[in-house]
Amino acid sequence: MKTGICQLCLQEKLLCKKSHIIPAFMYQNLLDKDEYMLTVEFEGNNQKVSKQRSGEYESDILCKNCEGLISIYENYGAKVLYGGSLGKKEPRITTTLYKEPSGVEYTQCNGVNYTKLKLFLLSILWKASISNRDYFENVDLTEHQEIIRIMILNNNPGKSNDYPILIFSFLKASTISEQIIIHPYVNISREGITFYNFQIAGFMYQFYINNTTVSHPEDILACTISEDNRLKIIHSKRDLGDEMIRKKYGLANKQL
Repeated sequence: MKTGICQLCLQEKLLCKKSHIIPAFMYQNLLDKDEYMLTVEFEGNNQKVSKQRSGEYESDILCKNCEGLISIYENYGAKVLYGGSLGKKEPRITTTLYKEPSGVEYTQCNGVNYTKLKLFLLSILWKASISNRDYFENVDLTEHQEIIRIMILNNNPGKSNDYPILIFSFLKASTISEQIIIHPYVNISREGITFYNFQIAGFMYQFYINNTTVSHPEDILACTISEDNRLKIIHSKRDLGDEMIRKKYGLANKQL
């Protein structure tokens, strides 16, 4: 370990040799028998498909204390999204599957810890922005990087409309989506709001960035993690199957 400035607390401390940008548990199921996983990268209108040995990590960005702080959020996120006992100190989470007349399906989760779950996801976005890895070159939070840093450091998730996050599941629609991880990319909503997409092993996380001139639309706020400890996980339509995903991400001639 070497001494340097921790990117979270901004103190000069001994720095961790290895900090995963995306926690290992989120892509563990992507690894094949040779410990490789399939990644998709957008290059303009083209897609580049490749295999890589392990997840993306950065050296010397966090001190041990800050790594430990983020680990608390990550441990909670892992159990909520991927299964596991939350322990006696956390309330029980209940889930209900709904289907709207439009055909949209979603799972309503009640009892989630708003602070821990939101800061878990924001920590991924923040680490991607401070990373020098090419994998995260499309993630640049500009002035929002400092705002989110302070939120994480101070255990403050803000309001529901501060950097709302949507979670989509492709697990009912495709098996291929469970086998790939896509380089994060940026979009602009019809309202002019910037949002980042992270697609990892059957889930897509959309991070909406605050805009001083445009408010987040109600349909976004209705689905994000809310201060009343509710979360909606939106299920992709069943017609978005393997064939469509192969075409969308340039996988038509790839053997998975």
